[in-house]
Amino acid sequence: MDARVATHAHRSFSRLQSLLRQWEAADKVATHKLQELVDSLTRQDYLSPEHAGLLGVAGLNFQALLSARATLERRSLQAWASLEKLQAELSNIVDAVSMLSEELQKEVGCAVFMKEAGAMTLSNAAHLAHKAAQMLRSEVQLRHSLLATAMPGLRGREAEEERRRLLLVWMERPFSSSEEVGDPLHSVNAAVMLALS
Repeated sequence: MDARVATHAHRSFSRLQSLLRQWEAADKVATHKLQELVDSLTRQDYLSPEHAGLLGVAGLNFQALLSARATLERRSLQAWASLEKLQAELSNIVDAVSMLSEELQKEVGCAVFMKEAGAMTLSNAAHLAHKAAQMLRSEVQLRHSLLATAMPGLRGREAEEERRRLLLVWMERPFSSSEEVGDPLHSVNAAVMLALS
């Protein structure tokens, strides 16, 4: 392989690694924002009129109770807005991975498959970018669907189980983290790191 092709392959692997790191960072922040949202909604339920006599809430004066509810409502709205922005950012990262995959597939000009694990070739970079794009796109679509389906049912006392379920499904996705050995995203990250080493 000549030096120009090797340099291009290295840049492609580096770009893919950068995009996967951006995904991981945005995913962690999005998970944190979802947890903030669920926490705010749970606290709002606690301060609802049905709980006015529980655990000292009755001791709060009316103005303090209204202020606490307003603060929690503002926090939940801010967390939701941040979560939507992060979902858009995750979609943009997926688009960038897809563009990288398409560019590399055009350059390779044939079916994309791994020739030799760990080898820094354009074909391997194209294969890994294609695999990552497919995984991350399906993850973004699932998350959009989860939020669209779950959000209307997250308010109210009866919604506590639904909030737990949403958090569980969100956090236990196979493409949410590359830290768990055996997860699909971990295998892509490991292959990219192996090629770059």
